[in-house]
Amino acid sequence: MVGDEQDAALRNVARRHGAIDLATGETLLRLLEGGKLLRLGYSTARDYARERLGMPTRALFECLALAQACAGRPLLRRAVATGLVTPAKARAISPVVAEDAADLGDTWSISYRSIARDGRVVWLQNHAVLIRDATGQPRFWQGVTFDITELKEAEGRIAEAEATYRTLVEQLPVVVYQDAVDDASTALYISPQYERVFGYPPEARLADPDFWIDHLHPEDRERVLELSRWTNETGEPFSAEYRFQARDGRFIWVRDEAVLQRDAEGQPLLWQGVLIDVTARKQAELALSRRDDMLETIGFAAERLNRLQFLTIRGYLTLVFGALVALLMVLTVWQ
Repeated sequence: MVGDEQDAALRNVARRHGAIDLATGETLLRLLEGGKLLRLGYSTARDYARERLGMPTRALFECLALAQACAGRPLLRRAVATGLVTPAKARAISPVVAEDAADLGDTWSISYRSIARDGRVVWLQNHAVLIRDATGQPRFWQGVTFDITELKEAEGRIAEAEATYRTLVEQLPVVVYQDAVDDASTALYISPQYERVFGYPPEARLADPDFWIDHLHPEDRERVLELSRWTNETGEPFSAEYRFQARDGRFIWVRDEAVLQRDAEGQPLLWQGVLIDVTARKQAELALSRRDDMLETIGFAAERLNRLQFLTIRGYLTLVFGALVALLMVLTVWQ
């Protein structure tokens, strides 16, 4: 019983709130027609609502939007007035989805939202054909209506998933891209990080098919293009490290990893990959290589020095030994 009483109380609050907002909005719409507000001494509905009703601007717009949503829709108006539909939900229900409507003369098609008897919002699709008589004069429209609520909900989930995926992709610390399967690797999609890494907006790469080739380092270009052609022919994953010229003229080392996407029949669709800035790693590798070269040079020099010192000492010993032998020979002869 407690739950039923709570539901009834909430329904009463919603009914009162919806009915008041709806009546206020309809009154304001009538005053806006034919310059009635001007005759009352108010230049705008905002001034009238603030001075006569003590209503803030936001509440004014909400009431007007509610009245406009219910205009010509008696079922929705009744649902709002009786509390079956809240004003916020009613304002979100557009009378017509214009971009989904098609008027082709003798055929007509449109999808829209409607209020069911239990207060649910349902999506409907109308298809109609104009029936003409023998003389070609229009007689009536004949059509069918489909419930497409599940389809619209599925489309909404897909759109939400795509938005989530796009947000994830655009926040990764790498450049995500899609390229066509051609010799120029024509760009189909470039994530916003492209500008952070290279200084160029993604549009620069998308607008110029030769942009990627033109900005490869001359010493890397032929090697990378040969690998690109080979992977296009074989479908093997593309993996390379090369230098790419940034907007400020610097050459940035990137690691480029891509896999070939195929359709249901196994035909190539596009390359999907990532670009990772590995300049810091390359600089560290270069510094280590220079250090190793320096250590090798120092080691070689130290070895030569030790060898020279050894030869010098051995020469001194040979000289002293030779002198001693000569002295002994002289002494022997003298005796």
